[in-house]
Amino acid sequence: MKRPFKQRVRAVLPLTWLLLLFLGASISLGSDGGLGLPPRVTETHPEGLLPSAAGLPENFRLWRLNASIRAWLDVNAEAVQLYARWVIGAPVLIVAIVLGMLLRPRRRKTSVAAPGAAGPRAPARLADAAIRPLSRSKTPKASGKLSEQVQVLRFFLQLFKSQQNADSDAPAQIVRVERRTTCPDETYEIRILHNGEWVSRRMSIGLLGQGGGSRSRCFYVIFDTHMVIKIPAAPLVRFSDYKRQIAAEARIVERLAPRLCIVPKVSVILKAVHCFAESEHLSEDRLEAQYARLLETNPEFQEYLKIDDSFAFFMDLAKHFFLSTTLEEIHSGYGHLIAEARQHPELMWDHHGFVSRYGEEAGSVCHALQEAYYRCEGGLRHLIDQAGVGEKVHAYHLKQWFLSHMAGETIRREDYDLPAEVVTKANQLLSEVVQANRRQVDSYRRHLSEYIRKTRFSQYRCQLENLCSNILDLLVWIGRNKLALRDLKPENLFVAGNPDEYPAFLNDREKFSIGLIDVETAVFFDAEDPVLIAQPQLAGTPLYATPAHLMPNVILLEIYDDLPAILHLQDWFATIAILYRTATGENLFAMTAHVFPEILNRLKILDPAGADIQEEVARIQRLFWNSAVAEFQSGTAKYAAILSLVDVSIPADFAGDIAPALKSEIHELETTIGKAVADQTFFNSGDKRHFLKKASADKIGQMRNKLIQEAESGQSQQGQILLYFELLEKLKIRLEVACRAKATLASPGATLPLDQLLEIMFQKVFNAMYRSGWPELAPKLYGSSAFLTTDINTYQATM
Repeated sequence: MKRPFKQRVRAVLPLTWLLLLFLGASISLGSDGGLGLPPRVTETHPEGLLPSAAGLPENFRLWRLNASIRAWLDVNAEAVQLYARWVIGAPVLIVAIVLGMLLRPRRRKTSVAAPGAAGPRAPARLADAAIRPLSRSKTPKASGKLSEQVQVLRFFLQLFKSQQNADSDAPAQIVRVERRTTCPDETYEIRILHNGEWVSRRMSIGLLGQGGGSRSRCFYVIFDTHMVIKIPAAPLVRFSDYKRQIAAEARIVERLAPRLCIVPKVSVILKAVHCFAESEHLSEDRLEAQYARLLETNPEFQEYLKIDDSFAFFMDLAKHFFLSTTLEEIHSGYGHLIAEARQHPELMWDHHGFVSRYGEEAGSVCHALQEAYYRCEGGLRHLIDQAGVGEKVHAYHLKQWFLSHMAGETIRREDYDLPAEVVTKANQLLSEVVQANRRQVDSYRRHLSEYIRKTRFSQYRCQLENLCSNILDLLVWIGRNKLALRDLKPENLFVAGNPDEYPAFLNDREKFSIGLIDVETAVFFDAEDPVLIAQPQLAGTPLYATPAHLMPNVILLEIYDDLPAILHLQDWFATIAILYRTATGENLFAMTAHVFPEILNRLKILDPAGADIQEEVARIQRLFWNSAVAEFQSGTAKYAAILSLVDVSIPADFAGDIAPALKSEIHELETTIGKAVADQTFFNSGDKRHFLKKASADKIGQMRNKLIQEAESGQSQQGQILLYFELLEKLKIRLEVACRAKATLASPGATLPLDQLLEIMFQKVFNAMYRSGWPELAPKLYGSSAFLTTDINTYQATM
């Protein structure tokens, strides 16, 4: 522990005085400089002219004494002088300097507290590397690699300093002040010390979609305006390369006009640090052109476009809304069980009301939980009375506590004026009740979730239908323009409408459209010769991708007859997943997405010129489609009631695309049903076979139910017949769906239920990508018997 300055002084003061006295004596013996000769007196005088000692000044008498001592000792004056100066004086001087350095008061590091920061309650800050100020001329290097989000935060810290004309090395802080469930999910306060005062502002940031891999990472940022920041996977250090990539995306936008697209623009950032005269009256294109010229004539402004020494891309989203954010707002309330439970707390003790709200199946759950409450009520009351706070807690409080635990919450001390020990013990007791009645509690929560989903779906049904219709319209538009985007997902789409009318304009599909963000992986497929189609970036988001996303053109040309169709169907598959997420709020291929690390490993060792290329690709596709088919079937069955109620408008061009596929599917189903009837041995008469072939799905279902009743009563044990009727009923249902869809598409302004639309689209993609000659599938969810360690929400499949 360091001693205070005063204690150090007292410790060395005696030694210091001793050294100074010794030094003075040495100097007095060694030279006259210490005492000095009196003024107007020279070193030599005629002996008779010396004045008497009594009349000399004090310093002259000392000089006489010094000379007398030297004469008495008979010591050479020059020798004494050299001895005192170098043998004694020099070491003493060095020691004195060292003592002076030791005794010098040390400057303490001072930090200026930010506004509102006091002691240990000051908000947590980022690491020093995250808040160290940047300089436009030279960016200080951190000791380690910073996360991309921290790099973006540092970038906006420097931008804020530039806007405030503050020094680049001014003290600064970046403090996270809020977290949310929707993107941008974090809000930060940026603080800088400028002119002796703390100046602050806020910004929000969030990662868009899936990250990782080697594709670009996109962030949604709110700083003066809403923007998307794309950080390229490989650093862009040359301005010429940066301009070339912006120009490439601009050409795609021109091809898709008048469809709205958001592409990188330098003006998004530069207008925050430099303004042109009359810029308010310039169009966006003219303003962008002016800033582009500014970058050429004043290269120093290029530094404002760099994040961590690499150029970044900035896209303005001020007037639009992310589709992913819109979907989160619609579907975010499904898990709010406690709000539903507290809205009608009396229902738990009102069996009739409980059943009326949640259905007949919920009756037994209500009865079981009532008994569970009455069993634990005595324990809770004993706990309250023992603590001496019985007058503060009434019967309805105990029921509220019970409801909170049934809905997955706990008792919060801040809600009740009770000792912490009482709250802790009450939570422990109710947690034991939940564990003892786990099956009934899970059933209760499931009934609440289903009711919330049902009511929210009724509230947002019109908006969901319009969103699905316009998403499908976007798919048709990009196909018509011979463009495959190849990375369609809600995070790359935005909702364009009058911002002042959001979200009300979602109720009218004519008042909004779906636009595109980030066309990095897009490719045109309109070349006369498929060999001339450019090789797109081999990447995809696993939740919305197929193995074809990762296969180079040379392999696709070898495997498939129609490369343009395969490229376009990649967007079809992504649209299937987007439509499902739009209607349900969940991912359709969440398990299948985990197959991509294995697919990547297989593709990396695949030789496009190998003799077994067909077999290897078939194995890769079978690995994927086994899981995709199983998950599609289970996912659509799970939300069949909702999907069947969402009516989607079918564009005329799209009806033409799926009509041939529908016709082919109907023929295939009729053939399969005919073969199934002919091959069975349960009914051999011609009339019965004819009936089975022509009967509707409802008739087959009635026969199956009758057989089930006979089996339950012991009159029949024909399990194989039941299985046969179950399979035949499924085939009949698929045939009837296809026939209805075909008839609907023939009329103008056609609409299809979303479940039928998804089935038709999925079948078309599957038939095209999984060739008929390949091994038959055995649908099974990937990873159903293995532990999946990859977090698919942060995984990007990239070759």
